[in-house]
Amino acid sequence: MTTKRILEICTGSLDDCMAAEQGGADRIELNTSLISGGLTPSAGVILKVKEVISVPVIVMIRPRESGFVYNNHELSVMEKDIEIALNSGADGIAFGVLNENGEIDVNACKRLLNSSCGKVSVFHRAFDLIPDPEKALEVCIDLGFTRILTSGQRNSALEGADCIHKFLQQADGRIEILPAGGINPKTVLDVINKTGCT
Repeated sequence: MTTKRILEICTGSLDDCMAAEQGGADRIELNTSLISGGLTPSAGVILKVKEVISVPVIVMIRPRESGFVYNNHELSVMEKDIEIALNSGADGIAFGVLNENGEIDVNACKRLLNSSCGKVSVFHRAFDLIPDPEKALEVCIDLGFTRILTSGQRNSALEGADCIHKFLQQADGRIEILPAGGINPKTVLDVINKTGCT
């Protein structure tokens, strides 16, 4: 029996989304400013994407570049961005919040997850900066995240493939592990084969 593969494409515009769906994407992560690592897209972009795209759209919630430690005002902005994204038709959200020690900020994540109203929730590549990723994986499971986006704490998923494979084994079906970073037509088969991810 053939395993169903899911292809998610990271996009930075309406045109990107249309090209991704035409190319066979099963779902889309919608951002703006990909050169900055991906920031929150506007409500207008989300609304327009949902008008023309039929696959699920996960919206990035990241109010600025330069780190993942946020103050109370920034968290309030993120809560409002989540509300706007979901009201605009987003099928899920992606975010990550760390504390000053580089670990997951549990209280901030609970706050944002509460705003997500039970929709799909992705802990994004801030995960790759965490000093103890095995512990962090368990925290993500306990918090109720749907999946973790990771390059295996390396610059690309291919470089971090062994680590991603270990995350997949540890997760044991309790949370989805989504490889990301540097995946392209030349590397995708190696990433699949070395990580075991679907």
